[in-house]
Amino acid sequence: MNKLPSKREQDSVAALLHQTGPSKGSVSWLKGSTMDVILSPGRLVRVDEAHPGEIRDGVIARLHSAAGNFEIEALDQRTVLVNRKVIARQKLIHGDMIEFGDHVPLSRFRHYQRDLPVRKSIGDILGDGFAYLRASRRPLAQRLGRAFGGLLRRMMQETTLLFRLGVVAAISALVVLTYQQNRLNVQLQQRIE
Repeated sequence: MNKLPSKREQDSVAALLHQTGPSKGSVSWLKGSTMDVILSPGRLVRVDEAHPGEIRDGVIARLHSAAGNFEIEALDQRTVLVNRKVIARQKLIHGDMIEFGDHVPLSRFRHYQRDLPVRKSIGDILGDGFAYLRASRRPLAQRLGRAFGGLLRRMMQETTLLFRLGVVAAISALVVLTYQQNRLNVQLQQRIE
C-alpha cells in the first residue's frame, strides 16, 4: 500500500488515486509546485515534476500548487475532464474525478490535511463506484459488473476488520430471519389446510 508522506514534509498533501486502467489502485502523490501528468501509449498515468523548457512525450496536463490549493491545466488542446466537464484550467477540490483524455483511466483528486488520518469511508468507496458508473464509456452491463465487483473487492480489502465482521453478522442474521420466516409460513399454510 502506498504510504502518506511524513508529517514533516508538508502541512497538507494531495494525491491522485487512480481508479481504472493499468494504473488502477495506485496513488500518485503530488509533491512540488508544478507537475506534469504524463499518459503513456499503454494508458498508464504518471505524475512527474515539470521541467521548464523540456519537451516530453505524452504530457497531457499540468498541475500547479499554490498556498495548499491545486489547479489543473489541459495542455496542447488535449481533452481533460473534471467531473465529466471538459476544462482548459480549473481549481481542484477534494473528491474531484479527473479523466485525462478520451477513453482513458479515471483518477480521483484527494487533498489530505496533515493532522487528519487517511481513511477510506464507505461513502468514499461508494462514491468512487458511482463516479465510475457515470464516467465510464463501456456498455451498461459491463459498467455495472465492474462497479459491483470493484465495490465488493474494495469493501473486503480497504475497510476495517470490525466493519467486515459487522457485515458478516448482519448477513448471518438476515439468513436466520429468512429461514425462520419460511418455517412460520410453512406452519401457517399447514394450519390453513
